[in-house]
Amino acid sequence: MLTLNSDTLQYVFNILAITDKRSFIRTCHNMHSLSAQMPNIELSFQKMINTTKFTGKNKFYAFYNPLYKYTIELLFDDREIPDKYIVIENNVLQLTNISKEIAKQGNLDLIQKIFKSYSYDINYSDIMYAAVKYDHYHIIEWMIENDYRYEYAIDYAAKKGNLKMIKWLLGCGFEIQSYSAEYATDIDTLKFLIEKGSRAGGYYAACRGDLGIIKYLYDINMVSLDNVYLGAVQFGHLDVIKFVWEKGCNHSDVVGGHIHILQWLYDNDLISVDVSVSRKVASSGNLESLQYLHSKNFPLLDDSVFLAAIASTNIEMISWLHDLECPIVHKRGQFFDSYLPTDVAIANNSDNLLQILKLLFEWGSEFDDYNCGQVAKTGNLEGLKYLYSCGCKLDETIIKIAAKNGHLHIIVWAREQGCEWDASACNAIIKHNHIDVLKWLRGINRDTCGLVSNETEICPWNKKSFRRILDRDRPNLDIAVYEFDK
Repeated sequence: MLTLNSDTLQYVFNILAITDKRSFIRTCHNMHSLSAQMPNIELSFQKMINTTKFTGKNKFYAFYNPLYKYTIELLFDDREIPDKYIVIENNVLQLTNISKEIAKQGNLDLIQKIFKSYSYDINYSDIMYAAVKYDHYHIIEWMIENDYRYEYAIDYAAKKGNLKMIKWLLGCGFEIQSYSAEYATDIDTLKFLIEKGSRAGGYYAACRGDLGIIKYLYDINMVSLDNVYLGAVQFGHLDVIKFVWEKGCNHSDVVGGHIHILQWLYDNDLISVDVSVSRKVASSGNLESLQYLHSKNFPLLDDSVFLAAIASTNIEMISWLHDLECPIVHKRGQFFDSYLPTDVAIANNSDNLLQILKLLFEWGSEFDDYNCGQVAKTGNLEGLKYLYSCGCKLDETIIKIAAKNGHLHIIVWAREQGCEWDASACNAIIKHNHIDVLKWLRGINRDTCGLVSNETEICPWNKKSFRRILDRDRPNLDIAVYEFDK
């Protein structure tokens, strides 16, 4: 390989998975030029992980932790996870989507090791879901033998249209639920489940646009057209809507964001000219549809419509409404009786959060301590830095919230700004098993956590209180309290 020219080496390097790129660099000599590319490759990979929601619906920020980073890379590339990674400190292996990914790969050996190490934290329904979805009978058999049953397993099989799996699960003692048939995606599975006494409302079939199943359910007088209409409008299936309409069912308060659906509903006088319609369309993020309503004189200039647009995270829509002088509630009421645009934007934690916050601030919105706590909870450091630059204060509550949610990078930055901390931070960690954060707070392994800091103090704690919370909330967590007593 050393005789290959640099262009060939670069080509080979480019086509490798990220795990193999690391191995390639370790194996070859004089690979400095390739090593220098890894930081950008890592950033691109990590962005993709969050975009595809590989680890879950919430953004993952802790790539700075080598244990977390390499675990995710190995799992994504379907590589073996070393035993040294299967430790209580490795929270990645407890994430819902990661559990599903491991089961998807059919890796029973790893599942058994994880259950042994994390039995208190694993949601075995996630494992069962993926095992059923991907036909891993050996995993399901092991879960049954070890009493890790899940009552909705047949629903999972119905979603896939796997009648063979359903019959096998019945033979293993699983039961058909009253509405398992609702999830059926083919006629044979649907008929079988109905014959066994299950029912279907047609909503999920309408969401998929499966007119064949809807007609079958209608013919046997089982389907509620109300549910069908709702699902079809929400997901843009006009043929289903027309079928339901022909059968005499329509609701003027049911709308979605699809322009062709809105046009048809409006042309057939099946939609009320009401602000609630504008609000629902705004929440979909479809600016073209909202502009269509505006052209038909639907009321748009309402603070609830602007709030819905914020929830959609569509910057263009948000700016368009502002240009129309749509009302915006900028300040919090005395009794905290409603959410502000800033609250909704932070809760969504979209990729364009910083841009939305800057616009809101420019237009007159105010940020407060509640917003700081919200951002600390999500782990969005850039958002927190911006709020801080706008005059928001940092206090021990920020440290506690960040600790509870495992956001060590938030804690490190907040401490660098002089933020105080107290014993509540250590107590908040335990229920959610962020042992790596606890170690850092107590001055342990700060040089190996993946974050650089100049912290010299140790976060205070109350050992008795900590022990009491540990015994109450995490009785199976095997940690030695004395290790943290410095």
